[in-house]
Amino acid sequence: MVDRYLFDQPNGLCFSPDERRLYVNDTVQALIRVFDVESDGSLSSARLFATGIKSELERGVPDGMKCDALGNVWCTGPGGVWVYSPGGDLIGKVRIPEQTANLSWGGADFRTLFVTATHSVYTVPTKVGPRNEPYMRSAGGARPSAGEAARGGVEAKPATMTAADLTLDPSRCALLIQDLQNDVIMEGGAFAESGAPAHAREQRVVENVRRLADAARAARRRRHPCLVRRRAGRAGGHAQRAVVRGSG
Repeated sequence: MVDRYLFDQPNGLCFSPDERRLYVNDTVQALIRVFDVESDGSLSSARLFATGIKSELERGVPDGMKCDALGNVWCTGPGGVWVYSPGGDLIGKVRIPEQTANLSWGGADFRTLFVTATHSVYTVPTKVGPRNEPYMRSAGGARPSAGEAARGGVEAKPATMTAADLTLDPSRCALLIQDLQNDVIMEGGAFAESGAPAHAREQRVVENVRRLADAARAARRRRHPCLVRRRAGRAGGHAQRAVVRGSG
């Protein structure tokens, strides 16, 4: 999409409310670039949107980033969350006691900003909500146009959800893994020599992923017994191993 040397470490990205602009931040360069999105989906007119998102006194880097309904860009940075106007001016900062990593709006009216940090998740009430997304469509309601959302004249409506909607269906999804932070897991549960961070070992990432996979396989066997055949084990003839045919 763009020149491979334009970024050192592209990280957070988001679209403007009308989806005519794509913002991409760079953790190493401590900046945000913006691109025009053409009708065919290609990007053009690469330019700097914001620079200098760094500090020698406070921890934090450009990481998670979101655009609100008015076109302002919210990006994690030193000390919390940095907020930029559509023109690229820094209009304010949301101070967070810990180093921030990501952010997203939620709550009944999508006016609560959730911010993930080193050890905590913080909530901040805001006067503006996010750019409208398809999942915000209420049951039976029409999705507001991008233009209406950009003018801030439309209240984002929460989707109608039940507990059943939040339950993973193993027949449709084998695994859902959220952000392994560049941890590379090799076959057999060994970490790549390139080195997974120490915190991944402490959090037993491989063990937890294996447990998820086992749970998904067990659920699939219960739902689709015809996909499973048994093999007799060698330990006294009682040990068995399930082999799933068809899907990987």
